[in-house]
Amino acid sequence: MSSRRATHEERTLMLASKQSLLRARDLKVAAIPSVMLTRLTAAGKLERIGRGLYRLPEASISEYDSLQIVARKNPEAVLCLLTALQFHGLTTQLPRQVWIMMPR
Repeated sequence: MSSRRATHEERTLMLASKQSLLRARDLKVAAIPSVMLTRLTAAGKLERIGRGLYRLPEASISEYDSLQIVARKNPEAVLCLLTALQFHGLTTQLPRQVWIMMPR
């Protein structure tokens, strides 16, 4: 029985399936070349949803997708004001923007 090491492509797709959004720095931490994002996007195995953000094409999209994108790009951000109220179901008002608070 031979133990086969996973290729960079397989490892990238596994990482993308575990995390709903994938960033280039996630690949760097996993010692995977960031060129894999470009190759997998060109092959249709990943989709680019924003600058530096990728996900699997079959990934389910939720009503909180925009919040997840903001949180993934800015991990130190805190949702506030109407965004926080709407997320916790405390208002019927839908904010037109994502309100966040950033540390100084």
